[in-house]
Amino acid sequence: MTGKMDVHHSSDNRNWETPDGFFKFIDGLFHFDLDVCATPETAKVKRFISPEQDMFKTEWEGKSCYMNPCYGDSEAPCKPNCSKKKCVKRGHHNDEYIPGICDFVLRAIDQANAVKGRTVVCLIPARVDTEWFQHVFSEGELILFVRGRLTFKSGDSKDPAPFPSAVVVFGKRPADSVFEELSSLGNVIDPKEGGIIVYTGGKR
Repeated sequence: MTGKMDVHHSSDNRNWETPDGFFKFIDGLFHFDLDVCATPETAKVKRFISPEQDMFKTEWEGKSCYMNPCYGDSEAPCKPNCSKKKCVKRGHHNDEYIPGICDFVLRAIDQANAVKGRTVVCLIPARVDTEWFQHVFSEGELILFVRGRLTFKSGDSKDPAPFPSAVVVFGKRPADSVFEELSSLGNVIDPKEGGIIVYTGGKR
């Protein structure tokens, strides 16, 4: 991380670019017209919101939005004479708030509800034990717990991620056929049905 430009897209295990094949499958179901958290190098959709534009300040002008956010925790501005190990490791201090994954999820929920009929699909770590994931359970229309570990396009690594992943849909409720199609990738639950598995392996 080298400064403000990298708030959303640092290489310090905060940014994990979506695997192409995985995105192609998801895009085939939702037909995205906006990637809300991308750089020119990582954008999966022609129209995207860059770090410079700041997805927290820019209105999302899309009906079907894709978000693969920063996976790190938020960070408060450093205090004078900061001696945090993280700052020492990266070689600089923060002079402003750095949003974390909870901020991204809340922004996705806000923007999903801002326009009737809008769909926001997020690829996030399946950290069900965290407080922020409770927003996913309470506001999500569909949650796919991806089978196995994704191999993200992160630097030179070819190893699977050290965490499980989930695909979450906010806003417009997907058709039953989407629930079924996504179940080929893992277990799909319907939060509105008490969070039980409704599709697994293509079967209801």
